[in-house]
Amino acid sequence: LLMIEKLPELVREQVKAIANLKIDKITVWDSGSAGNGHGEGSTAGFLRGLIGSLPPMHELARQAGVELPGILGSVESNKDKGTGNASSLSSPRSESAKPAANKG
Repeated sequence: LLMIEKLPELVREQVKAIANLKIDKITVWDSGSAGNGHGEGSTAGFLRGLIGSLPPMHELARQAGVELPGILGSVESNKDKGTGNASSLSSPRSESAKPAANKG
């Protein structure tokens, strides 16, 4: 049994644990001193690593026959576009995240 198959159940349990808490605001404090040599803070480094891990995660899920949640985006093969054999990650966009049309 793969851990990814248990992810929805794990998330449900985590949501139950904090369901009755009132959270007004979340603050992320990044000291900016990750010391990774890239000139970025620990939060930026975490996000860079997370985004970098998504294409291999999608490939592993595809090989295992597991469908990942849509929030993790999708991997589009550049091979299909005739630009080589690499893959690119596209993220889902909600209606509220789309830029507003120019009404000028």
